[in-house]
Amino acid sequence: MTTRTRRLAHRRLRLDRESTRTKRLAACKKYLRMETETITTRIKAGEPGIKVARSRSKVIDSILTELFAHGVKVYRESHSDAEVTATLIALGGYGRAEQAPLSDIDIMFLYTSGIKANKIRDLQQVMTDEILFVLWDLGLMIGHSSRSVDEAFGEAKSDMQTMTSMLESRIITGDEQLFASFSKAYRNFYL
Repeated sequence: MTTRTRRLAHRRLRLDRESTRTKRLAACKKYLRMETETITTRIKAGEPGIKVARSRSKVIDSILTELFAHGVKVYRESHSDAEVTATLIALGGYGRAEQAPLSDIDIMFLYTSGIKANKIRDLQQVMTDEILFVLWDLGLMIGHSSRSVDEAFGEAKSDMQTMTSMLESRIITGDEQLFASFSKAYRNFYL
């Protein structure tokens, strides 16, 4: 993500714990609308489609990064003893950073294997409340999954579409070491 896009998103979204869900949604809507207008202007000016798709991916990355950081804060406030080891991953076309303006957005919440089920359930609920609900309210088409590393491999073994979409994955935000080890193991598994 470019520094400009990241700074702009952080400044415009300002998702602090004290802001209400309504204010967070309004900030995301305004940011998405403004960035969509900029991208539309670039399309009309004849910018190549791949550049537009990459720009759109960066905009979605920015929103997801801010929402994820907010979700982690919310989770930590109610689970002060819990270590959060999670990564938000882009899959498929979005994973390739080729997000066309009206395409669906495929993401996966990835967790380490071996964490107690109740801790994962609580974290998944917070991520649903703080990320997915906002994305749905923005009118975005979201394809999502929530898996441990072991579950991701199990699903890939049983479903070809999942297998290929995870091959085209990239980290959006979260634990970089978790993603790096998953990505390396996954490429070894697939290739």
